[in-house]
Amino acid sequence: MTNWRDDLQNHVLLTMYFTNYLYAKESGFDRPQMGAFFSIIKTVLDRSVGKDRGSGVGLGGGRGRKRREAVKISLRRMLPSFQHSPSLTNAEKALPLEKSVALFKSLLLGHSQWGDQDAALFGAREVKLVMDYCINGMFQHYRIYQYVLTTEQEKQDLEVTIAIEQPPVPPRPAPSPAFSSMDFVADTSRLSVTMAPRSISRAPSILFSSGAQGGSGGSHLDLSGAFSGQPHGRATSSVTLDARDAEILPVAGWPPPLAEAMTLEAHEEEQERIRLKEEMEKAEEERRIAEEKAAAANPFDVLSPEEVKQIAADTVAAILAGVSAEFEKLLELQRTKFMQALAKTI
Repeated sequence: MTNWRDDLQNHVLLTMYFTNYLYAKESGFDRPQMGAFFSIIKTVLDRSVGKDRGSGVGLGGGRGRKRREAVKISLRRMLPSFQHSPSLTNAEKALPLEKSVALFKSLLLGHSQWGDQDAALFGAREVKLVMDYCINGMFQHYRIYQYVLTTEQEKQDLEVTIAIEQPPVPPRPAPSPAFSSMDFVADTSRLSVTMAPRSISRAPSILFSSGAQGGSGGSHLDLSGAFSGQPHGRATSSVTLDARDAEILPVAGWPPPLAEAMTLEAHEEEQERIRLKEEMEKAEEERRIAEEKAAAANPFDVLSPEEVKQIAADTVAAILAGVSAEFEKLLELQRTKFMQALAKTI
């Protein structure tokens, strides 16, 4: 039974078997009695959901050692059937509550001192314990067990939408409205830029020519008449830059690559780490201030009744908290061991 975490039917069965084991152990049953107890409940449960199984509760066949060996053999035969949920059986064969109670009584009395003496395992005390447990447990919730174990579990398809954050795109700089045209002369060593104020707009005309200009070879791009009807000889502003100054340098680290982008989970973890660090620093600062106040106080002063009560209450609370935490840890460890042992056995 490996899928008890996801399968509801197997989870119900494992919980029931584990509860039966704990009850039998707390009631002081020995191993033959525990095997018969498990076999009786398993037989009644299988018959209640319409599952036919072979004989595993006939534990007779001798006294003393033979009887105990019969119990062990029956328990070993019964354990492999635990690995399969009885939910795939025919619900029409399921026994009603009255017949299941009658079957339970016959099996219990057959292994008690009032039945077959060769298979007698339970005395008056054990019979009463088994009857009280089954009546208040399995038979009280009989219809629920029957419905869960005879109804096919509905499968649900879950859709998970994952949102991948995109790195922000830096805004592009808007063009300056003060200039509308320029003369650009490309050279290997110098850049000459001539800019003119905006004038009357018209259809652009771009002229491109190659040749010598200004005593150096290069390419000349003229946009001076692209947006105005005035001649090129009007007042202009001229700026000369070095070729090294005209290089466009990218901003370091922008935009960040997707491989280095921080997800929402990583961002939340980072914020949580920062918050915990701040809390620790705050607690450390408070502790330091308290120690300084305690060191500055006179240790020989007589404590007031309220201070004595507060110290006593804090001490008792700290002791109880430590004991409670240790007790909870032991209980959880014991429960985990039981569940692992039972899961391996089943």
